[in-house]
Amino acid sequence: MGGPRRHHGKPGSTDVETAEQENAKGTAKDKENEKKHTKRADLRHVANQIGDGKLSFASPERLMKYLAVTPGSVSPYALIHDRERHVRLFIDRDLKTAERISFHPNINTATIVTRLSDFVRFLESCGVTPTYISSSL
Repeated sequence: MGGPRRHHGKPGSTDVETAEQENAKGTAKDKENEKKHTKRADLRHVANQIGDGKLSFASPERLMKYLAVTPGSVSPYALIHDRERHVRLFIDRDLKTAERISFHPNINTATIVTRLSDFVRFLESCGVTPTYISSSL
């Protein structure tokens, strides 16, 4: 497959709902990958790994201030707006083996599927170095 693919659809209220919508559009290989790589994060487990006492979701005001996005549209692509590097990026280490990954392009009515290597190149161009963690027990 070539470069990034973009899918459009209705806004997903949860990551699982959005994944299910995208899974319905994908190829058999994409569907198998989705099953293999869909999991829920355990925020306590993540907090313990990164040394923060308690994690919570950012307020709409903080999302707009640092990432220029609204709740429901948060994406690692929004890091392009965080020029002063206030936001830290943590990525599940299991994704390091994925050939392709998908994210909202800062709006939750679309999803971009891209090669992991292209996403890493994007992060480097933004000056972002992710920390790889285990997001679930």
